[in-house]
Amino acid sequence: MTTSHSPFTTTTAKRLAPWLAAALGIALATPALADNWEGTFGAGATYAPDYLGSDDYDIQALPVLNLTYGDQLSINLRDGIAWHAIRQGNWTASPFIGYTFGRDNEGDISRFEKVDGGATLGLRLSYQQGLWRYSVAGSTAVTGDVEGANFTGDAALRLPMSERTLFTLTPM
Repeated sequence: MTTSHSPFTTTTAKRLAPWLAAALGIALATPALADNWEGTFGAGATYAPDYLGSDDYDIQALPVLNLTYGDQLSINLRDGIAWHAIRQGNWTASPFIGYTFGRDNEGDISRFEKVDGGATLGLRLSYQQGLWRYSVAGSTAVTGDVEGANFTGDAALRLPMSERTLFTLTPM
């Protein structure tokens, strides 16, 4: 059973805290390698249903945090921790560890069982072409109550607004 819902709730914030702490710990634990670490932070918004199949949609703010270690490693809240194992021209193949959100049994879905989220393992294939990045990914949960596999495809447009500011448009 694969579940999905708007991932930006109070419960989600509690679940993201260890990821943020781990990412911050990795960044702070390697001051000798500081020249190779880069990071960005910002804010975004999502417009998503309360739960899969819901007619009620909410707009919610979300943090954006991206850390990279050279061309080898990336850490972000949306995609997890990825190792860019193969780079060939504009193509990249990256195994990753992520997190899939569970579901609370509140409101209209109170009769259903609560579903615990868990860690995921997956593989992403990306192609960079100018301002556009296209990717496909497949992952499966290895902990928690979520079963099955998840496959995604997306395109991201990154527009430079200034030397240090980017506007990124991508689906969640």
